[in-house]
Amino acid sequence: MSTYVGQNFGGVLRGMEEKHKFQLSDKNRDMYVKLEEDRVIGEIEAKAEPCVGCNEVLDELFTGGKPQYTMAVVSSSALRRVEASLKKAGQTEYFSDRVFSAATSLIPPTSKPNPRIYIHAMDKLSVKPEECIAVEDSVSGMRAAVDAGIYTIGYIGCYLDTHRADDDKTAKDQQSCKLYWKYATVRYVDSWLSATDKRSVAI
Repeated sequence: MSTYVGQNFGGVLRGMEEKHKFQLSDKNRDMYVKLEEDRVIGEIEAKAEPCVGCNEVLDELFTGGKPQYTMAVVSSSALRRVEASLKKAGQTEYFSDRVFSAATSLIPPTSKPNPRIYIHAMDKLSVKPEECIAVEDSVSGMRAAVDAGIYTIGYIGCYLDTHRADDDKTAKDQQSCKLYWKYATVRYVDSWLSATDKRSVAI
């Protein structure tokens, strides 16, 4: 399943259909996507916690109740799932309505590593790739951000040690992004943006 990390469930199903040579009807695929979404949201609402250090970093980028930088969520997941995650983690205030979903915001829906959702988000925010920086926690996400032309930081501190080595090697082989183990080091975002006079962050 590591192949599908960072993709939404619709993307996972399509990948499995292609790999194992079968085809679901649109109706059945939509049914499974809705079933997975409902169950995952239930688990999020019951058990999810923010990654260690994440909210502290967001606080530094969003100071005094007034955004220091424009921050957005650019996700493969369905909008309902993203909003449930933000609410449970106490992060809704940082992003306002700047939440973009490859499964919900795009017609037709897509999934990372397709870069369309990043391109869509930049269009809606009226920013260029060189004005952004992405923080991604999956190889699919890294590929999407890099293919959209965005400077990318790969964060794998949320993974178990057994998964880190593979993602580390993949990211370095692609030479696609700067890799960090601990979320606190994403403070690099602040220094990078200040040095380059950028004002937009896509996370």
